[in-house]
Amino acid sequence: MRSRVGVVVAMASEAQAIMEELFGGSEEITEQIPYRFSSEVIEIGVVVSGIGKANAAAATARLIAEFRPEEVVVIGLAGALNDDLRVGDIVIADQVVQYDFDLRPLERQLGQLPGRAGPYLECDPCATDRWVNVANDLCRSDGSIGRKVVVGSVATGDRIVSDRDLKGSIVTNFPKAICVEMESAAVGQICDSSEVPFSVVRVISDFADDTFTINDVSHYLLREGSRLIERFISSLGNPG
Repeated sequence: MRSRVGVVVAMASEAQAIMEELFGGSEEITEQIPYRFSSEVIEIGVVVSGIGKANAAAATARLIAEFRPEEVVVIGLAGALNDDLRVGDIVIADQVVQYDFDLRPLERQLGQLPGRAGPYLECDPCATDRWVNVANDLCRSDGSIGRKVVVGSVATGDRIVSDRDLKGSIVTNFPKAICVEMESAAVGQICDSSEVPFSVVRVISDFADDTFTINDVSHYLLREGSRLIERFISSLGNPG
């Protein structure tokens, strides 16, 4: 029996290489619509959510309802919070957190969802281990000098983080977080409530500070990010 894996990416430009690799052409991409790919060993459902937590949550809910995946993975770009990370490094999440979710004083901590003991949601450890192996293999096969694969917490919020003060406040409030983006914790929240295991793969595209420019990130996405994302998706259909 084939396994079923759901994949969430934020932008159509992030999904273009995936569509060309998996569907064999330049199929027009519509946000929130799951696209399916099947091989002898796996079925993959890819959905382009659109940017931000509400879009990510809605797309994930639809993906789960229509595709019924056994697990979900979020793949895309992120800004570095950890000074040791560089553009091109790969982050595999072990936890996710919504850094801008605040129910205090109803809950004790910033980022804490209702009814939970703390702010972090745990990623599926088996999937996390698998992605670490895939990322390390990818770096070796590419001959990527200096590219790191790092496991850590991913912070999600509805802002592009592009100033040092905001970056500093996220690091202060969530010292375990090593990168920041706009979808993963929302996907995790829907998966958690639906009892679907989830994982997160992010490629560092910027430093989440005053050096951020949308042109640099867009150029990186077109030059390198989409290729790496496609490689991760392709690995799903080639277990072992």
